[in-house]
Amino acid sequence: MKIGILTFHCAINYGAVLQAFGLQEYLKEMGHEVYIIDYCPEYLKASYNIFDWKWSHDFSFITNVYFLIRKIMTIPLRIKRKYSFIRFSNRFLNLYPYELCCNKSNDFDAFIIGSDQVWNPKITNGFDKIYFGKFPASQGKKIISYAASVGSVLNLEASFDKFQKLLTSFTSISVREKSLAELIIKNYKLPVSITVDPVLLLGQSAFTAISSTEKKKKKPYVLVFQLYYTESAILDNVIKKVVSKKKLAVLKLSASSESLFDKNLLSAESPQNFLDLFRNASYIITSSFHGTIFAILFQKDFNTIGFNKIQSERMNDFLSSLGLEHRLISNNSQIATDTINFSDVNKRLEKLRTLSDNFLTTALS
Repeated sequence: MKIGILTFHCAINYGAVLQAFGLQEYLKEMGHEVYIIDYCPEYLKASYNIFDWKWSHDFSFITNVYFLIRKIMTIPLRIKRKYSFIRFSNRFLNLYPYELCCNKSNDFDAFIIGSDQVWNPKITNGFDKIYFGKFPASQGKKIISYAASVGSVLNLEASFDKFQKLLTSFTSISVREKSLAELIIKNYKLPVSITVDPVLLLGQSAFTAISSTEKKKKKPYVLVFQLYYTESAILDNVIKKVVSKKKLAVLKLSASSESLFDKNLLSAESPQNFLDLFRNASYIITSSFHGTIFAILFQKDFNTIGFNKIQSERMNDFLSSLGLEHRLISNNSQIATDTINFSDVNKRLEKLRTLSDNFLTTALS
């Protein structure tokens, strides 16, 4: 079967490109001919411009000049980061020109939407119909969502009716979060499955095979991974406790921001180096959903930081399914730093993988 995947593959975001790779490779293992449809909307590309500074009337002249100088000084980092992702995509993703999907006449058998937050209206500037199968090439084809996400059901509060109409395009629906599945079943009476992120569906060996062999630290280290590099008293407290108890060095990683002053922050690593850093870490602290996914993939003790209600909702949904909800840290929660029993986690994860494989097999049959 010839399958086209539509997801956030062109984002300069480790989780986005690696989950796209994960689904592509898993479908290939199932025996399908698989392509990533190279749909790169402007709202995604604009977020990762090498130079995106604008004068702000909310700031003083001096503050504006400061931010301008900072943006100029970080251009080399942004260039390095952007082109490392382009090289990864060209090497590992089987890209198919989106323009060819504007023709009703094509030989695709199915299109899979997801995973990632392709239905989050706050990311896609309102709902993007392309991620609901609304494009010429999809007519008469199987339209399947795999582990699609809205980020949080709170993001749908003003759009329930529109979301329901868009879902009617799908021949089969699966989502990433239990809360979204429950909302769809309760309010829209549509059949829906919960499927595991493609990273965990594909498994560890495939990602180990494409990771770099470059070690960033000789000393054992705790890897602190944030999608956006921010200061946080909660995060600092967790780092302090883990470092004190485990006697580890600290290595910080971010994919969407940079610092001119924090020498421990890596912000221009390739996806292959990202995998290497997770694979060789002794402990992981992260505020990222996919940071949590990769900690589990590589069987690392970890803590996930939930900075807000929306973020904590999707983290808790996933971690609870594996019996790891105690690893989620919020303002008033205890910090669990004990060794994780991955034997139990892997049994639960295998059940989720089986359900996910069954969903894809049935949806594509």
